[in-house]
Amino acid sequence: MEKSNRYRVNPTCPFCKEEHECWDITLSDEEQKLLDSYYESTKGRRAQYSGLANMLKDIEEKPLIVTRTLRCGICHNSFTANVVVFKEDTLSKFSPVNPKYHQTN
Repeated sequence: MEKSNRYRVNPTCPFCKEEHECWDITLSDEEQKLLDSYYESTKGRRAQYSGLANMLKDIEEKPLIVTRTLRCGICHNSFTANVVVFKEDTLSKFSPVNPKYHQTN
């Protein structure tokens, strides 16, 4: 199966406070390696606990935080956000591409 470096994130716009806007971002190879190594290092815990327990632990530990400049589709302001990326947010090559979901860098 082909690995994807594309993820969907949804930080809140600091200008209009819109929290339902989503952006598709692409991780660099270095960022993808960091995310993969986090999930590889927690493989033992994942086998031991339920899906909910693992999800809560991931939220607490934050697998990968990346900084991206995004443009809000509601108020059209650009802003820089530190977003947490989870493996579960992966977009496959079959995921629909919405022109509204974009990153500016």
